[in-house]
Amino acid sequence: MGTDLGDFPGGQGISVAYDVNRYSVVVGFGTDGTGCCGYQAFRWEPGKGLLNLGALPGSYDDNRAYGINDLGQIVGSSNNKAFIWTAALGMRDLNSLVTNLPAGWTLQLARDVNEAGQIVGTAITADGQTKRAFVLTPVPEPSLFALVAAVGAFSVALSRRGPGAP
Repeated sequence: MGTDLGDFPGGQGISVAYDVNRYSVVVGFGTDGTGCCGYQAFRWEPGKGLLNLGALPGSYDDNRAYGINDLGQIVGSSNNKAFIWTAALGMRDLNSLVTNLPAGWTLQLARDVNEAGQIVGTAITADGQTKRAFVLTPVPEPSLFALVAAVGAFSVALSRRGPGAP
């Protein structure tokens, strides 16, 4: 059986689903009817419909949710900055939560989050020329209670491979 997730009120009929957790909560992005050309990140839950996740400060037209875990933590990108969203705290810039991000690097896109709260995605250098895969691990190692209670600091590990590497 298929389910039409719909669109934001006034939207232009465009919505894209990217991930679903075991509770059938879906994340993705769609147009919101503001007349702008961008997308808004959403969370869709059976019986509740689409929830606009908002944007990071200064961001407005390119917000995309890509991953959700069973705790309801959502990750994505807001105007080329990686974010994490929780119902308790809303959308937060992952760059401000990382304890050891190399100088000049920006976490650009968070693609997925697992049940341990680890996040994978893409970072970029200040010159915009080098991209690196990253994995963020919550510090200290999370307990289930800590993951549910809040999102704390993360430690980052960047890949050593250059552009185009497998």
